[in-house]
Amino acid sequence: MSDVRGANGASLDTRVLPLEQDATFKLRKGAVTVDGSFITEVHVVAETGRKEGELVHAVFWANELNDFNTGKNMITGFCGKRPFFLGPMKSFSCGNLVIQVKHSSATFTTPEWQSTVRGNFVYDNLAGPTHRLDVSLRAVGSGMVAPGQTHGAAPLRSAPPPRPPLLTPGPVCVPCRPSRTELLHARASQRQARRLPTVGALPD
Repeated sequence: MSDVRGANGASLDTRVLPLEQDATFKLRKGAVTVDGSFITEVHVVAETGRKEGELVHAVFWANELNDFNTGKNMITGFCGKRPFFLGPMKSFSCGNLVIQVKHSSATFTTPEWQSTVRGNFVYDNLAGPTHRLDVSLRAVGSGMVAPGQTHGAAPLRSAPPPRPPLLTPGPVCVPCRPSRTELLHARASQRQARRLPTVGALPD
């Protein structure tokens, strides 16, 4: 479940770009219903180092995971302009980025940082995605470890790049809607405004 409530269909502006989707699910053996969000796409972008401005862009798709929590095209992307598709137990390198895929997880490594993305189920799901992605990020070498095992994040309102061709298009980013907390604050403000006395016009 989400550590921090994010905006539906928005991504975080870093080299590892998680995209979240709203979800409704049960906790505590069905005793609690939660309206939250889960990371369902992780976009990894790095410079290839082969020529100036060339990028490698890899995407881990939660909606490509099956009942066994894996998928033959769960990671897709572009190495420069060349598309690639990765399933379980595969590895791939493009310039500075090395991708190693296991059964339901993948590690993305550059000379500066490493990110591990793990696919998992959304248990007791009522609405929204049925699979989620858990993300950890750390610096390589002597750098400090960044916050790990992050299930949600406060995003910027920027849409992710499109999928490579020949695959079914992924979820379309929609305009970000206010969170439940924002809605509650707005309704409280409206109720307070209705209780204030109306000031009549002053006489001439």
